[in-house]
Amino acid sequence: MPKRKCPLVVALLYDGLCTFEFGIVAEVFGLSRPEMGPDWYRFASAAI
Repeated sequence: MPKRKCPLVVALLYDGLCTFEFGIVAEVFGLSRPEMGPDWYRFASAAI
């Protein structure tokens, strides 16, 4: 069985974005979580 890639979470950045909520998303998904294993999540942000 092929190894599955870890899920990709993308935060959309837009004019008027509430930076507090973005900070929470970045904290949860953007930081390394060694206690959760190496394939926790990939994180990216994209401006629209």
